[in-house]
Amino acid sequence: MIAHRQTESAAAPPETPSLLGTSGARSGKLIPLATDPFTIGRLPACDLCVRDPHASRRHAEIRRVGSDWLLADLKSRNGTQVNGERAREHLLRHGDEIRIGEHSYMFLLKTSQEEAIAPQERVRIEHSPEPGRTITLRASLRPARAFSELLDRSPERGLSAERRQRHIMMIHEMAQAMVADINQPDLFQGITDRLIHGFEAERACLLLLEREGTEPIPVAASYDQDHCPTEFRVSHAVIEEVLATRATLLCADALADERFAAAESISQERVRSIMCAPLLTKRSLLGLLYVDHGARPREFTEEDLRLLGILAGQVAMMIENHTLVSGMRARIEYLEARAEENEHLVVGRSPLMRQLVDTARKVADSNATVLLLGESGTGKEVIAQSIHQWSPRAKAPFVVVNCAALADQLLQSDLFGHERGAFTGAVRQKRGRLELADGGTVFLDEIGELGADLQAKLLRFLEAREFERVGGSRSISVDVRLIAATNRDLAADVAAARFREDLFFRLRVIEMVVPPLRERREDIPALAEHFLAHYRQSLGRGPTDFSPAAAERMRHHTWPGNVRELRNAIERAMVLASGPTIEPEDLGLAGATFAKLEGFVGGGYHERVRELKRQVIREALEQEGGVKQQAARRLGLRPSYLSRLMTNLDMR
Repeated sequence: MIAHRQTESAAAPPETPSLLGTSGARSGKLIPLATDPFTIGRLPACDLCVRDPHASRRHAEIRRVGSDWLLADLKSRNGTQVNGERAREHLLRHGDEIRIGEHSYMFLLKTSQEEAIAPQERVRIEHSPEPGRTITLRASLRPARAFSELLDRSPERGLSAERRQRHIMMIHEMAQAMVADINQPDLFQGITDRLIHGFEAERACLLLLEREGTEPIPVAASYDQDHCPTEFRVSHAVIEEVLATRATLLCADALADERFAAAESISQERVRSIMCAPLLTKRSLLGLLYVDHGARPREFTEEDLRLLGILAGQVAMMIENHTLVSGMRARIEYLEARAEENEHLVVGRSPLMRQLVDTARKVADSNATVLLLGESGTGKEVIAQSIHQWSPRAKAPFVVVNCAALADQLLQSDLFGHERGAFTGAVRQKRGRLELADGGTVFLDEIGELGADLQAKLLRFLEAREFERVGGSRSISVDVRLIAATNRDLAADVAAARFREDLFFRLRVIEMVVPPLRERREDIPALAEHFLAHYRQSLGRGPTDFSPAAAERMRHHTWPGNVRELRNAIERAMVLASGPTIEPEDLGLAGATFAKLEGFVGGGYHERVRELKRQVIREALEQEGGVKQQAARRLGLRPSYLSRLMTNLDMR
């Protein structure tokens, strides 16, 4: 071992200028500048060896220049600070503070130790909150003991300096992760990565319990690429013992331990040394931390196990806090949505809407499945939201699933969730929307677009209230209320064998038809005023009323896009209007559109709806020169959905 050249004194007064440690391993100790130049760095051969990962091997030096002393940074990676400012060269004065990484020192010219340490506090300017005024704070020169110093006095004092430094860095990084705003998968992966580095392990794994009594699920794992394959097995015997005893476990030589030597995961992979610690909180057992190695020459020690237990407490706290914060954020989002309840109120006092609202209030008290029928844009989701808000499930989630927005495989994963490795790209377990909505309501919009496989799976769920994640084998039970909606004629689809008859009748426990806007024209003024107030509040500006001509135009328009078209027209008018009132041209309603549709007669309800859809799509395509993608954008639809809609309407 190379002896350090510095000498430290706590008794004899320095004969030469000195450095007084103010934070770090040498806090409170005097280090005389016995050599010229006096070198500082991470190398043991430096006059002052600073064991700090932020220090460079040869970080800085102090040398005499005439009667002065000059601090020079030696092109260090993280720089040297003097009195809080980064400096390449600085003529030192008595009392200057030198900072390297997490270590700081005060430069002293006094020849008496009493003179050097007498002022236990010094004044430092922190900030200037107002022009011409400063606030001064007194920073104590008696810092808290560094963690490395505590380790020096702990039972771990027999550890090597390198291992002690690894332990310090691991605790420091874990503490930083506790306050970092990162997503849960990255947090979990960071934990296992730090365990590998801190304990010089070959493999590390974090396992969590969905609830107490269930099998632990691995959520993150790390391995040493030089010694391990990308996948490894964890001994079930080790896990069972830790779960049963709720105590940390150390197996220094697993191959010689009668409890675990017979386990294939240990004998076949030649695991030598194992540590495992439970993640315990005041409330429950959350999971386990597991580390092992087989090729390392050193076995895990009691000191390693004690540190793993400390880290397990930190990790348990992190996971619990992360869960609580996520829950609070979800609750805040829900309350904000409820605060904007006007967005979801059923606006309109026409006889048709009063009858619909009365039915919805009766339905809300039950758990019966509801099927909402009606044209696109009539407000089926608003009715579903109202049923949820009026029901005993109002405080639980309201989850919307658009069955037309995703391909069947993705929709199945979105609805039911999937297990890790269920398909390419499934790198971790995912809970589906049915599971996330437990206790609440799931709204399946555009249910007529479901494929045959998904129809069968949904039927099974409606009958048993159980499902399995994609790639899983365990049945999951949830308590959710299902509301479905479609603008298609499901009875015709059943007759044409495009929709399962048994699923149709299972969904049609209570059927409600949301009337189109042209059949309840008396609601148009109230809806227009509602949207006008909403957009004026969100924009903070805009017209305050409709001109008589604009009001007349809205009353006579047939609104093929229903309430959605009215809302979009008023949003457009609020942006484009130049006066205090909205004029007809601000609404962007083409006169030919409603004149042509107004003249359409013949056929039943569903056939008329289909013909109206064809006319709207034709006009959008004509206006966009036949470009389907632009026509979809004009109609507010996805291009893929427009293609499917045209196919269903027998349009080329």
